Amino acid sequence: MRIDSSGKLIVNGGMIQLNGNELGGAQVFIADDTVATINAPKYGGYMFINVSGEGAYPAAIGNLFYYDCGPSTHIYESSGFSGTSGNLIDPSTATLTGTTGTNGKITVSPTSSKTIQIENRQGVNRWFQVTFL
Repeated sequence: MRIDSSGKLIVNGGMIQLNGNELGGAQVFIADDTVATINAPKYGGYMFINVSGEGAYPAAIGNLFYYDCGPSTHIYESSGFSGTSGNLIDPSTATLTGTTGTNGKITVSPTSSKTIQIENRQGVNRWFQVTFL
């Protein structure tokens, strides 16, 4: 962890604890028809998922989700943050394999091992940013 010359706090790994609340984030590259697994900072909470990189307008492909990585996993999508491109991210509780979700979309699924799976079926490789609140 360091503070750069502009005053920005840089954390290259791990989580931040703010008054007992763990916050975290990850940036991950996911090739088409593959799955990435991200460690969640806690068993339940909120996360923003945004697509970034060439050909992706981050505000257009992204959403806010409530996730539960307990023994019975759950995920709920917020209807107020779905961006301008419609619903391109589907919530699921299935184990993702790379071809589980709908072709042309992204699927996100919590696991009972305190991880989040993201499956990219958009037809192109993508960078994803995940922010845990």
